[in-house]
Amino acid sequence: MVVRIKVKLTSKNKTLETVTLINTGFETNQPEILLPIKLAEKLNIYPPKAGSTIQEYNVVGGKTLIIKTPEKIKIQVLIKKQNQS
Repeated sequence: MVVRIKVKLTSKNKTLETVTLINTGFETNQPEILLPIKLAEKLNIYPPKAGSTIQEYNVVGGKTLIIKTPEKIKIQVLIKKQNQS
């Protein structure tokens, strides 16, 4: 079952809201946020800056290249307040 939540992403000087998957089954040793290129462009972290690396990841459809950047991104979960009765 796929779970999507609304989040706010903040890079150095840009903030935007989007919907993200939270239970993809993907595990890492350190927290990672995987972004499509269009979203990374809006956050001003793409094209890659100095210090970025390219790594090959195994995914369901085969292998893909991931650009890892030293840029920090803050992620905040947005929740709707429910009316109390």
